[in-house]
Amino acid sequence: MLPEALSQADKKLRRERFLTILLAAVTILAGISVLVVVKYLGSAENKPVDTATAVDAYRPDPPADVSGYRDRFKQDLKYFESTIEPQLAAANLPAWSPQAASEIPALKNQALSSFAQEDYSNALESLLQARLLAEATLKEWEERYTRAYSQAFSFFTDGFADRAGLAIDQALTFKPSDPDALTLKSRIDVLPEVVSLLQEAVIARTENDLRKEIEALKQVVVLDPARTSLNERIRELEQKQGELEYASYINQGLKAVERRDLRKANSSLASAEALFPGRREARILRGRIASTARSISLSNAIQKGDAAIARDEWRHALDIFQQALRTHPNHAELLNRIRKAENIITLDAALSDYLSRHHRLSSPNVASAARKTLQESLEFSQMSRSLASKTGKLSELLAQYEIPVDLLIASDNKTHVSIRGLGNIGVIANKRISLRPGQYILEGKRSGFRSKLVRVVLNPGQTNTRVEVICDEQI
Repeated sequence: MLPEALSQADKKLRRERFLTILLAAVTILAGISVLVVVKYLGSAENKPVDTATAVDAYRPDPPADVSGYRDRFKQDLKYFESTIEPQLAAANLPAWSPQAASEIPALKNQALSSFAQEDYSNALESLLQARLLAEATLKEWEERYTRAYSQAFSFFTDGFADRAGLAIDQALTFKPSDPDALTLKSRIDVLPEVVSLLQEAVIARTENDLRKEIEALKQVVVLDPARTSLNERIRELEQKQGELEYASYINQGLKAVERRDLRKANSSLASAEALFPGRREARILRGRIASTARSISLSNAIQKGDAAIARDEWRHALDIFQQALRTHPNHAELLNRIRKAENIITLDAALSDYLSRHHRLSSPNVASAARKTLQESLEFSQMSRSLASKTGKLSELLAQYEIPVDLLIASDNKTHVSIRGLGNIGVIANKRISLRPGQYILEGKRSGFRSKLVRVVLNPGQTNTRVEVICDEQI
């Protein structure tokens, strides 16, 4: 229909015929438009719009000819459809202003109808009325949304969840997809729980319960992340709580050191350093733990070594003391125990050697050395059962080796008999002599016969010992 109207409008004859009529109609329709707009806006909540002034402001200067009205209408229509109508679509008019939602399209349709009938003046006037009504409605829409949103935010700030909920729902009636309104609604929805948690935080603060206050505020931030101002308070509380916990861990650690409970002390130290690594208090605690650990290690070593001594295990005790000396060098108590252990071990070995090869005691030199060792052992014999026992045995042996033992030497009256290291016996048939207990070598010699050696061992207290020395193997 519109293309047909445009082709007809090009006809010069009809343009001239309608020119006078259209000019008169503009004046008449302007008055009517003022009445219609004033009537509609009078029922609105906002301040009525001065429609006559608005119409005059938007009314175009009379064009030179009809084609000017037509072109102006096309321009205004394009603006209305590209700018005004998208705003109207977003304004959700049916939900809050059904009258405007129906009247604005009706005015546009009326303008299009007038244009199709080549009534360009009425077409412009109707389109102008539609635009004025639309702009007044959009202004009211924005004002109502702003007022509802502001009320919702005010109620929200004051903690009135119910009132805030009603206000934000009203705001969303105007702008259902507005991100600010949707965000505020989400905050209002959790407001009752947030208010409760904030009250818990206040009570916890009064009770100086830092942990409870921190927990309450953290839950608030989870529910309502927009409350970023609480993060600073949370950080402040966490710092304070950390300082208190740190001091508590250090104190617990020091008390545990006093009790020599190193497991608990190390646990407290680890907890303190996890909060604030490298602090002076932690270094002090670590030093005391190390010092106490060394002290405990020394005490344990001495205790274990003494236990080994009690079992007469002097070599095991020496190993324990020497191991402890590596971490406690020049420790007088350790050095004293080590010297005792070494002396007892040395004397015990010497006594064992004399006892295992006691026949050497027949030698005056060996016996003298044994007596000296025996005298040295007397000083330590009360510390070692084994040393005391060996000291007693050696003493008895030395006494026994002082008592001569009889030895009967038998021969053939042809063999010359002698005792190496002592002297000649001579050519004998039988001869009884007395010798100190010990080991001896008897030698027999005879001309034309091979010499003969006979070894004899005389034990202390031994009796009826007989030995035969005869050279009976000819050369």
